[in-house]
Amino acid sequence: MSVQSGFQTCLRGGILLEVAADDMNVLTSSSPGRHAIGTQALNGCTCVVILGESAILLAHIQPYDGAFEQDTQRDIPKESHDHHEHALAAIAQAVQQHSDSFPASSTAWGIFACCKEDGFVQSIFRQVQSHLQAMGYNMRSVFYDEKPVMEIVPPKGELIAYFNSSGEAELWLEGGRLWPSIQD
Repeated sequence: MSVQSGFQTCLRGGILLEVAADDMNVLTSSSPGRHAIGTQALNGCTCVVILGESAILLAHIQPYDGAFEQDTQRDIPKESHDHHEHALAAIAQAVQQHSDSFPASSTAWGIFACCKEDGFVQSIFRQVQSHLQAMGYNMRSVFYDEKPVMEIVPPKGELIAYFNSSGEAELWLEGGRLWPSIQD
């Protein structure tokens, strides 16, 4: 008997605001019929989550393939860097549009893939961190293991956030709670 993941439970219950790859959305306390926001199929992708007082922003950013320029020291192709820049600019615009919901006290997360052979992509980490700092947020970070696609079984690759019954934002990655953290 398999255990249903939190993502699948919310999806089947019709309360999930699902964020597709290369998309972003904001869950507010007034989002009609939606009580959670989440994404799936994380495997090499980056997510940005901002947990505000009355809203949660989630962005799912895929890496882009492309050729490496011979004269750079980049650890990703320019196309991927530019794609992340575009997504991060859209995040900043959404935070500005919902500024009352995302005060400086909001908790910001960068969620990154980590591969056994190569580790994580440091330039994407720095890029996300830099953009979040420019918005006034300190970034918390977490890394998930990148796996061969055929080995992915939910809740692997799933991310979900919601406001609990006490009104606190909770963030879960692959079935494990990230926020609020027991250590904090």
